[in-house]
Amino acid sequence: MTPDEKQRQWEIMEVDFDLEQAREEAAHEAAKVEFSKRIADAMAVGAKDEATAIRWVLDSEGLSDYDYAYGGSYVCYHFNLPNDMAPMFEDICQERAGTYWERMNDEL
Repeated sequence: MTPDEKQRQWEIMEVDFDLEQAREEAAHEAAKVEFSKRIADAMAVGAKDEATAIRWVLDSEGLSDYDYAYGGSYVCYHFNLPNDMAPMFEDICQERAGTYWERMNDEL
């Protein structure tokens, strides 16, 4: 490629990157809205607080203890949430992952 062709290719890649970044941000926002709705629904049917509602939603997904061992970032991945939400899932992940790691240690 000539330098001009390389520059043009770089510019195309920049536009593609920006479009993908915007698409990903929109998908994360939509996922946050959907997840918030699920939390509100769980609270409407009896979850006493947000933490309980989150547990109910995660339980309804059938995540394994192995999944929880990856921590809050796995939960974000599963629901297509932005990774900056991972801390809100860490407590439940540690509880469930503890069970997983105990079993793994017993098997060794």
